[in-house]
Amino acid sequence: MNQQQSALAYARAYELFSQVYQRGLNDDIAPLLITDTEDTNHQYGAEHYQLFVHNVFPYESIFLGDDGLLGGAITEGVAGFYQRIGFVPASDESADHISTELSAMAYLCFAELDAIEDEIPHQVERLRQLQRRFLDEHLMRWLPAFVFAVEQQDPNIYADVVRQSFELVCRHRAQLGDDLMATSNSFVLTVPPDLLADEKTSLRDIARYLLTPAYTGFFLSVADIRRIGARFRVPHGFGKRQQILTNLLRTASDYDLFPDIMADFNALATQWQKQFEAIPALHTDIRLVWIERLEATSTVLTTMETMAREQNILLDENTIEDM
Repeated sequence: MNQQQSALAYARAYELFSQVYQRGLNDDIAPLLITDTEDTNHQYGAEHYQLFVHNVFPYESIFLGDDGLLGGAITEGVAGFYQRIGFVPASDESADHISTELSAMAYLCFAELDAIEDEIPHQVERLRQLQRRFLDEHLMRWLPAFVFAVEQQDPNIYADVVRQSFELVCRHRAQLGDDLMATSNSFVLTVPPDLLADEKTSLRDIARYLLTPAYTGFFLSVADIRRIGARFRVPHGFGKRQQILTNLLRTASDYDLFPDIMADFNALATQWQKQFEAIPALHTDIRLVWIERLEATSTVLTTMETMAREQNILLDENTIEDM
């Protein structure tokens, strides 16, 4: 495959995955990405909505933001990149939605194809530099965590699709090679709050910490929280993730199960660490940032579990100062 064919292939692949993340699978696209589509057509839209609207939110800011919420500086940074390259998203989704970011990559690859056909080599290299930069500073930083988050949900037809989109990004980044003249901004995750140092830390604060991937290194969906509650037979009530997890921690404290719940979250951190360790060497810098954050989280959770077991404390909804 020559460079022209490669640019076209990547452009079309990014465009395809962007459409799937935006609108879901359909009868035409599903056979291209899923080997077994028998008796699943009716599930495409329902699973897409349940997965990406209610459980794993496909936004860079959710995974990398210092509050685990949509928007803010990360979304603004992505939008600024689009403005610099002249990319205008076709949908009204947030700039950092995965479908929009993949669409931006398709735009750059189609532009590269045009430059190749017009025989403008310096423009070809400039566009490849932009592709490297967007992958290094955006998609490569959060897509692995997004993939793991989707894969830990109940079996769903989109798990394979998400993994394939990640593999596409990895293959493309490897094909682009290194640009010794270009430098990307170094990747760091925001410093998490020191829960144990603040005697006024509440169960709500702990829940907020656990729900912020940039703090812990892992992602918790509503389904994940409910699964933990069911495993310990602990009621958690209804509402948004923050309220459900706070209720779970409060009830676990009342039932003397707080240490066991912390141990369960610690096991999740260990599981995610092993998954990041398995990422190819190409992603060494990014991988190490996530691994170090997961190691730090494990230390926090282990300390909380140990203190709770040793002191046999009962946490109320306001404070963990007795710890």
